[in-house]
Amino acid sequence: MIPFSDVSRLAAANGISLRTGCVCNPGGSAALRGKEVQEEMGELSKLDGIVELKDVMNGLTNSGVVRLSLGLASNFEDVWRVLNWARGLLDEAKRERDLNV
Repeated sequence: MIPFSDVSRLAAANGISLRTGCVCNPGGSAALRGKEVQEEMGELSKLDGIVELKDVMNGLTNSGVVRLSLGLASNFEDVWRVLNWARGLLDEAKRERDLNV
């Protein structure tokens, strides 16, 4: 598991635009934490703000999913660049070096 904030920072540093967190896919986030989507959504609808969201997430403020969308203007080179970048995320030593730059 890689914290989504790290993925977001590394993507931005490489000119890659993506979405991270639980807001773009609350069902995916619920599944990652072993909750039923309906149960999770029922809890979220009662929240007043981010502090309460953190409580529901059991302190896992860095849990969530990453979503990358392709558009009409995307081409093979765009996809290849993102795939190579994502493959590089698997190298923990490189990832740590890139985060500390």
